[in-house]
This record gives sequence, C-alpha cells and structure tokens, in this order.
Amino acid sequence: MSTLTHTTSKHWPRRARRRGDSREPRLGRRATQFMVMFAFYVLVPIWWLLVASSKRQSDITTTNGLWFTQPFELITNTGHVFTYDSGSFVRRLGNSMVYARGGAALGTLFTNIAGYALGKYVSQDGRRPSTSSWPASLSRRLPWVCRRSFSSAR
Repeated sequence: MSTLTHTTSKHWPRRARRRGDSREPRLGRRATQFMVMFAFYVLVPIWWLLVASSKRQSDITTTNGLWFTQPFELITNTGHVFTYDSGSFVRRLGNSMVYARGGAALGTLFTNIAGYALGKYVSQDGRRPSTSSWPASLSRRLPWVCRRSFSSAR
C-alpha cells in the first residue's frame, strides 16, 4: 500500500537558485509569452473562418466578426460551395489533391535519390563525410570540380 506524504509548504519544492541564476524564470516566461502570441496569431484566423462561414453574406460586415449569429448558416453555405457552378469546387479540389500528391511523390523520389548518392559519396581522401559536415565537404570540392569540368569541356 502506498501512503500520502504531507508537505508543510503550500508550494511544491523548488530547485534552489544559485546567485546570478535570476535569468532562467524570465526566459521561460518570455518563451511562454511568445508561444501564446504565436498560438493567437495562428488560431484567430481559423476561428474567424469558421465563424464567417456560418453567417449570411450580409451579416459578415454588420455583426461581430468573431462570434456566431442567428440563423446558423454553416450547412447551407457549405451546400452552396459544393453546388456552385455545377460542382466546380469538387473538380478543383480533386485537381489540387492530384498536384499535391504528385509533388510529394516527386519530392520523395528525388530526396531518396540524393540520399543514396550522398550515402555512397566518398571524398578524395577516402573518408565518408558525416551527415552534419557533407555540405561543407562538398563545397570545398566544388571549385576543383568546376575547374575540372570547365577545362575538359574545351
């Protein structure tokens, strides 16, 4: 069985601060403030989009922009979007999905090809560069490669 321990302090025990360690709580507070502002920056437009899609067109400019009005028109507005111009939205949505999937597939293919080439790359001194140093390793060799390729083209 376990027993509960009772602390005499009303706060949880904190790590003892050393002298000159006063910057740590401020840094955490600033990071939290930054994250809250960033969340506000990202989430408010999404909230506005949800609220605006539930209003009639005339209500968008005459009512509060960040809260719902009566009547709730989300289902009706969604139906209008899908039936507008004989369903052109559905066709455009399908085209966007084809382009996105095709771009992702091509990006994956080229990334795999480049990763295979970098995995097989051996420098002139016989060492394989680590993953963090391969751009620097390749950039050191670039002038030599360019000089060689331009001199052989003549």
